[in-house]
Parts: sequence; structure tokens; C-alpha cells
Amino acid sequence: MKKVLCAMMLFAAAILCLHQNVFAAEGATVTVNGDTLQAGSDAWKVTLDISGDTKITNGKIRVTYDSSQLKLVSTEAGSMMNGVLTDINDPVSGNKSEGEAVFVFASSTELDTNGTLFEMTFQVQDSLKDGDSVTVSAKTEELQNNNAAVAVTDVPLNAAVGSKSNNNGNNNGGNDSSTEPQTETASNNGNNGNNGNNTNSGNNATGQVELDGSYNVNGVRLSNPIIDPISFVGSYANHGAVDINPTDNGPVPVYAAAAGTVTKAGWEGTYGNRVVIDHGSGVSTCYAHASSVVVSAGQQVEKGQLIMYQGSTGNSSGPHVHFEIRINGSRIQSLAEDMFAKLGFPITRSY
Repeated sequence: MKKVLCAMMLFAAAILCLHQNVFAAEGATVTVNGDTLQAGSDAWKVTLDISGDTKITNGKIRVTYDSSQLKLVSTEAGSMMNGVLTDINDPVSGNKSEGEAVFVFASSTELDTNGTLFEMTFQVQDSLKDGDSVTVSAKTEELQNNNAAVAVTDVPLNAAVGSKSNNNGNNNGGNDSSTEPQTETASNNGNNGNNGNNTNSGNNATGQVELDGSYNVNGVRLSNPIIDPISFVGSYANHGAVDINPTDNGPVPVYAAAAGTVTKAGWEGTYGNRVVIDHGSGVSTCYAHASSVVVSAGQQVEKGQLIMYQGSTGNSSGPHVHFEIRINGSRIQSLAEDMFAKLGFPITRSY
């Protein structure tokens, strides 16, 4: 009997070890790498690379550096981002203060964790001399595969002036953290909301206008959710959305931009009353600050179906409709901007 019990325990232990090994492999490492750092250089190349044994669809990474040592002069998407929606908020575009840049990406298909996500070019400040050290750090605030959080280790770049800066694939010493979907927040100062951290203000994510006047994103055709005359469409730094301002400040009807399933309906924090609709293909839309909502979570809605009425609930100081386009859960501000611009509504930007 003891032999049987012992065998069972060994079998269970083996299964547990196997399970743990498989689980540990399902993660990624984000590493900052760089060329040789030379004093006085005006073109120090730094890359944001990823490696691992898993798949990813979207993420948000914040890069920080000492602005007294380095000045960011350019940013661009890396080789992994071909065909992927990206947004970059940085000092170059005026969306961030010097010393910080935020990179966001969202893909409609799974990506391998092996390659370069984004590239940066820095100017080395004159105060740096040979032997001085600089640090460029990455903090992955979100990394997901189809809304499932992916464990991630961030590895900073510690470089000495006059020496090679690459981490050479050494992924040890980072901060191991498991990213989870962030709690969404929204705020309105005047008619402009500022929807917290998971936002994108860049202008490089685009869709296509079809012959029927709809805006095609990943095969989902979106239409303007407002039929009433629109006074202007506002866009603000780090907002993650556009603010649609109808001419009428009353309870203007708001309609579903495309058919789908309502995933959220009702009150949610500073959004006030809001509706979120999943349209499939990784695309969803969010409508916020409603005076009242006329649909419920789990309900199937058709394109053009009434879902709510304009209002000023939550953190808002004036009636308007906060409108988001999301790809795999990430808000892509430039898509919302591009949609309304291509539908004939000039965007009033405040950044």
C-alpha cells in the first residue's frame, strides 16, 4: 500500500512540475537595447525589443530617461509593427514632457514575441563625458493576448558613455510583473475628457472609408453614432477618444456605430453612464457621459439602433458624447480621430 501511495505522490509531483514549467514559459521580456553611446552624439539609436515563448496582440510600454542627459529627437515603429496599429506619445509630438515616451500597439492577429517593437533616437547632452552612465528604462503597463494578461519582465538599458550599450540578450535583473487590464478612467475639463492611462494620441492608426460612407476597421464598418448636426469634434492629449459635440445640448439620440453585443451598459465611475459594444474582429466602441441608457449588457444591437442619449454624467462639465474605438481592448485615439476626419468632420485638437 505504501508503495502505491509513494508512486501516486511521485506521479502527482511530476505532473505539477510539468505544469509549472509550461506556465513559466508563457511570458515575455521587454528589453531596452542601444548602440555604442558616444559623448556629443546627436543620433544615439535605442530599440525596444521583446522576446519570449508566447503570443501577444496589444500592449502599452512607458519609457523613461533623464532629460538632463538625453533629448529624444525621433521615434518610430519597429520591424514587428508592420501592419499593426500603433500610437506614440512623446516629446517630439508634444504629447509628453521631455524624459518620457509612451508606446501603444494593437494587432488584429497574434504576434510572436521576438523582434523590435519601437525605435528611438536620442541626442546626447553636452554635459555627458566618457565614463558617465545613463539609464533608459521601460515599464510595460499592459501586455495582452486577446484580453488575457501576459506576464512580462522589463529590462532597462544601463549604458556608459564610450562603451557598447546593448544588453546582448541578457534578460536578467528586470522587474517581473504580470500586467493586467487597467481600470478605465475619464475626466472632462470643459468639453474635453482625459481618459486616464490606456490612451493613444498619435496619428498613425487609420481605417478606410467605404462607398456606403462607413469607416472600415479590421473589416468592421463603423458609422457616425450621431445623426443630429454636429458643432465640432474635439480631441485632446492622452484622451483615448474624441468628444462629439452636437449643436443641440439636449438629450440627443446616440446610435450604435455597428452591429454587435453590448458588453457594458450603465454607470461606471467618471465615465458616467456609458455603453460598450463588441463588434467582433477585436473591434469595440465605447460611448460615454449619457443622460440615459436604453440598452443592457448582453443585448444584441443592430447598426444604427438607439443605445443612449447625450448627457453630461460622470466627470463632465458639458453635454457631449465621448466616443472610443478599441482594438483588442486598447483605446486607439488616432482611429477615432481618423474616422471623423475622413467622414468630413474637421478635428479640433488641443495638443
